Amino acid sequence: LLFCVLSFKEVSNERSGYAMKLQSRQKKAEQISETCRKTQDEIRACTQRAALLRDMENSFEGFAHSVKFIMSRADSGRLSGVLGPVSRLVNVQPQYAVAIEIALGAGAQNIVVSDERAAQKAIEALKAEKAGRATFLPVSTIRGERLSKPSWLEKMDGYVGIAAQLVTADSRYSGIIDQLLGRIVVVQTLENAVDIAKRGNYRFRVVTLDGQVVNTGGSMTGGHVSQKSGILSRVSEIETLLKKETELEQILTQQQEALKTAQEDLSAIEALILGIDGELKTAQEDRIHAAAQEQHLMEAAKEAAAAREAAVQEYDLLTKRLEEM
Repeated sequence: LLFCVLSFKEVSNERSGYAMKLQSRQKKAEQISETCRKTQDEIRACTQRAALLRDMENSFEGFAHSVKFIMSRADSGRLSGVLGPVSRLVNVQPQYAVAIEIALGAGAQNIVVSDERAAQKAIEALKAEKAGRATFLPVSTIRGERLSKPSWLEKMDGYVGIAAQLVTADSRYSGIIDQLLGRIVVVQTLENAVDIAKRGNYRFRVVTLDGQVVNTGGSMTGGHVSQKSGILSRVSEIETLLKKETELEQILTQQQEALKTAQEDLSAIEALILGIDGELKTAQEDRIHAAAQEQHLMEAAKEAAAAREAAVQEYDLLTKRLEEM
């Protein structure tokens, strides 16, 4: 019986230890599951935001009516040689989006066409339908010039680069890019812009990364610029969202693998506890059986002692009778 009691106690202690592990693993699994949920929410938010911005892009939200009109005619095949607005033909990294947006100004909505004939047809369509005015940039004729950088420029504090160098586009648009951005310098801060413009005798525009401008001649334009309000900023935000979505999906995959491992660990501990519960049940049954046997043996011992006592008394009586006889 003592062995059964000790065995039951050992198994009970073992079960308590696994129960503590199970609780710890459950908490860990819940935390990982919550992290997965938050990551999924972030991915969903990125997807929805990107879809909204794509819809705005597809509907030319923020573009002038004349641009929408021309692009609609081009998409339907009623106008040929229309290549698209400048903002659709250039790519810019997110950190430069605001500066390039300000540098382009209205030029972001200029419509690039293949040649003068395409521009003429488009202007005639705008005029006939009274759909407004637009500026057209024929690839065949535009030959912009890029600023010839003085030797001191790159050594100035805050210098980032010539605006035309901070965008990428098909090589056939290089003349247009140079015309729109070739003589604009991008710098980090307004203080940098003032210093560089002054050093250059105000012969070229200087734009800061947050959209402040020192114009040719020395006038200044500035104030608050929303980081997500412009056409280029919108395109840049879509790219940023897609990149973030990809990164989050990779993170989610790792989190889901960790959750799977934690759940497998949980299942293993639960299986061990079930096994121990079976051992405990068996040990309890053995203890009850041993206790019953012990009780039976104690009763048998009492009966044996009583029989022995009776036998001793009978022996004494017989001995006395024998002596008398």
